[in-house]
Amino acid sequence: AMSLWPNKGDADPRPAQGSAYERVAAVAPRQPAVPEGAFGALRLPMLDVPVVPKKSAEA
Repeated sequence: AMSLWPNKGDADPRPAQGSAYERVAAVAPRQPAVPEGAFGALRLPMLDVPVVPKKSAEA
């Protein structure tokens, strides 16, 4: 899994509390629970999910 908060000891890239919304990049874990190369391993960068066209209404 990835998070939007820093790993322990790293600088916090998030904007200050109370400031305007700002998108931040995901933070990869330093010690992932799932081994690299495993089926469920985190792979960065994340690929965009393709847009699925709506089905046409058939009468």
